[in-house]
Amino acid sequence: MGKVMRALGLMSGTSLDGIDVALIDTDGENHVVRGPSMTFPYGDEMRQMLVKALADVRDIKDRTERPGILPHAERELTEPHGAAVSGFLRKQGIKREDVDVIAAELGVSRQTLYRRLRAEEVTFEELLDQLRHRLALRYLRDEHLSVKAASYRLGFSEPAAFSRAFKRWTGASPSAASA
Repeated sequence: MGKVMRALGLMSGTSLDGIDVALIDTDGENHVVRGPSMTFPYGDEMRQMLVKALADVRDIKDRTERPGILPHAERELTEPHGAAVSGFLRKQGIKREDVDVIAAELGVSRQTLYRRLRAEEVTFEELLDQLRHRLALRYLRDEHLSVKAASYRLGFSEPAAFSRAFKRWTGASPSAASA
């Protein structure tokens, strides 16, 4: 048996319901232990954008083509996938320093990832904080989620923790931002 690794898989299915996240421990051959899985639903706006993007890709002849709203949709999908990973790890009690699960997806080791972040003068925690800030604004202002729904979607343990972070980011309460 080879080295057992923990793999985190993400999938956005054709049903356009959201992002499925699943955890497995495997050596890639004989040892497979399925872990928890979760679905992080898309909002109506995201779902509508994806339907348009799928219509735009039907006539693609070359993988490098990016017609219509496809480039925009690809950029917009990045944040929900990041939030799904963050929320999953938090809800499953997997520590952020176990980032090799994510780093493996990037094709680099944890040390290389941290070295590159250091070269950019940013930490993983700062990037995560910035991502959560942007998503919080979108969830509250654009998708009109409740404070509770936004806090759990962003991976906070409770709405009070989200409220403290939101106040730190904006100087205002989340309920004021969604009004």
